[in-house]
Amino acid sequence: AESSNFSNLTQLYVGENIISDAGAVALVKSENFPKLVLLDMTQNTLGEKTLKAMFKYNKDQRVQIVIR
Repeated sequence: AESSNFSNLTQLYVGENIISDAGAVALVKSENFPKLVLLDMTQNTLGEKTLKAMFKYNKDQRVQIVIR
């Protein structure tokens, strides 16, 4: 989430990677993916912190975030 090497990334699939709320929040907050349109974090154990970050940092819904 902190790397600036992925500025052209449009889709990021990190499902089934044992990502915690802290990791998910870092991805949602990151400004290093300006072209990102899809962030798929399915099948991770995510909770309230992730949901709050999704609403706070993706208000314009520029990025489709999947957390099933």
